[in-house]
Amino acid sequence: MSDKKDDEVKFCEINDMDFDDRNNHYFHFHESADDHSPLDDDFTEEVDMINDILNEFLSLLPVDMQEYGKTALDAIIASGCHSFNESNKFLKKLRKLTKGRDCPGIAMKEAMNYKALAVESISSGEYDVKALISKECKALGEYIRYFEKDSFLYDFDDYLFARIERAKAYKMIGEQKGVFMATLEIPEDGEFSMEKLVKGLSAYYEETDDDIFTENSYAFLSGDDNVILIEYNDRVDISEMVETMPQDLRNMLDESEMNLSNGVVTITVDSGKDITSAAMDMQQVLATACSVYPDSPMVTINGNVIQQSIIPLMIQDTENGFFCEPVLFQFAYDGNKIDEERVFRTHSAKLWGRKDIGFPMPDADTDIDLLSYLSMAISRHVKHEIKAGDKIELDGKTFKAFAYKDGYDDIILLTEKKNDR
Repeated sequence: MSDKKDDEVKFCEINDMDFDDRNNHYFHFHESADDHSPLDDDFTEEVDMINDILNEFLSLLPVDMQEYGKTALDAIIASGCHSFNESNKFLKKLRKLTKGRDCPGIAMKEAMNYKALAVESISSGEYDVKALISKECKALGEYIRYFEKDSFLYDFDDYLFARIERAKAYKMIGEQKGVFMATLEIPEDGEFSMEKLVKGLSAYYEETDDDIFTENSYAFLSGDDNVILIEYNDRVDISEMVETMPQDLRNMLDESEMNLSNGVVTITVDSGKDITSAAMDMQQVLATACSVYPDSPMVTINGNVIQQSIIPLMIQDTENGFFCEPVLFQFAYDGNKIDEERVFRTHSAKLWGRKDIGFPMPDADTDIDLLSYLSMAISRHVKHEIKAGDKIELDGKTFKAFAYKDGYDDIILLTEKKNDR
């Protein structure tokens, strides 16, 4: 791969008038015509040889395909030279030349170009980052549809990559439905081991030849068509990542509770046809990680911190094959609110494409019945949406649904309906 990248870069022309080589510690371009190095000849010969090979390759194509081949090479070279907009112009021309025929490579290359532009724009502010990421999502979705139509024609690793990249991009632009993301901070004295995690996952999944396993990442497709990625970023990776961020993002991280000096495990799940099965996959992977690292100082799901006291409940439910609603739906209340405004509610129903749902909570202590009612209500809500004005029966009691504003969130509030009302 590195050799291919080098070849692409060699097609970038150097502006001799503006090129400054004073900091080149390996070899220099000299102004004097007398200082001629054999390296110049080698470089020129290599470029000429590659040009000859490419021209010969194009000449061997049918005449009506030669323009297509040249345009494809131009798109690759422009992208390799970081001219991503120019590359996309060539890709747009390629789409016209395909005359409606399937070409998934165009969609994948477009997606990567849009991603690269978005990364550049986070620091420069030159383009609308959200718009670029939205275009990346659209291109990745096109590639995914190609694969799911004719999977035997395409690379399975690229398919997993496209699913995960689209899931991460969706999260960045606020499209949360069907995308689960969790983090687990490695204890300060802990040592990460992907092998231990994969061994723990063997209780729920069987390894296949299609799984992608490296020292710091593991990606696979579950039996329910959910794509799962586990990644580990060590202290050095995190520090380098933070240094590239704009100052306002760094300030936000500094104010957060996460200790960025420790390594972090990130779990991403992209749902297939059934969101609840994806949530169960997240629960199983996260419970395994929590079992391997029981002293983790912080665990989150979709940005919400999981209370340390309920992590054992999640692990126990997972081992018994039960769905853990309090963790996956993020049951919690704001303890800073006065009694009349306190609501015991979910915080992640939007992952199912629903508004969050809750009950008034006049007492500071969570009532066990309230926990049971919320579990029943949210389970029903994701299957058949509860809307304002609906009346539902829960364990022999009747509740009426109201639209309610909890802070900045629009939620559905369920209040008990007495017989005289």
